[in-house]
Amino acid sequence: MALIRISLVIYYLLLLVSFIIGCKNVKSKSSDFFLVILLLFTLCSEVLADYFRKAFHNNMPVYHFFNPLQYLLIVLYYNFSLPLLKKMRIGLWLSGFGILLGIISTVYFQNIHEFPSVFLLFEAFCIIVLSMISYFVMFLKEDFEPTRYALFWFTSLMLFYWSFTFVIWGMISIFIKELPDDMKFVYPLLSIINFIYYGGIGIVFLNYKKLIPSGGQ
Repeated sequence: MALIRISLVIYYLLLLVSFIIGCKNVKSKSSDFFLVILLLFTLCSEVLADYFRKAFHNNMPVYHFFNPLQYLLIVLYYNFSLPLLKKMRIGLWLSGFGILLGIISTVYFQNIHEFPSVFLLFEAFCIIVLSMISYFVMFLKEDFEPTRYALFWFTSLMLFYWSFTFVIWGMISIFIKELPDDMKFVYPLLSIINFIYYGGIGIVFLNYKKLIPSGGQ
């Protein structure tokens, strides 16, 4: 239990430090600022989820509200980072559809006290597709140097994180329902993936002024 608490505190600090660095280096008018906001909401939701787990022995209501918000922020990030999506308003349509699906899923499929795996699968699938579109658009540019673009780094982190999320949280939650004892290693694995993902975002923000902002030429 002590190890779990230490891991949780490190996770909170990682989110907080990454958020502070993002606030310092990213302009509020940049599409990258959606990710700064995401860090703040992620930190707040995780702290709230921990409280709900202790007080009510069920923190699923937190994720029923947080996951659609997380989806919204990431979709808007891609919408304003990729001119093609912005021009066709694809991100806005996806945002509206996703929020509606989140409500329908909670009301008709998985109530507020169950893990929202249906919506999570949809969310992960959409973000993976948007990440692939982002790669496609970036690599169409002549003389493209990927490491100079914040969009490349954020897209790479998104693809890494959400691919694991799709497989682990989505598939396991739907088809296995509850992890058997010989698969409990999944939980520390998820912690490691979280550390890499949010720590990676923090590192990109730390080096942000050396990079071309998302949506920049």
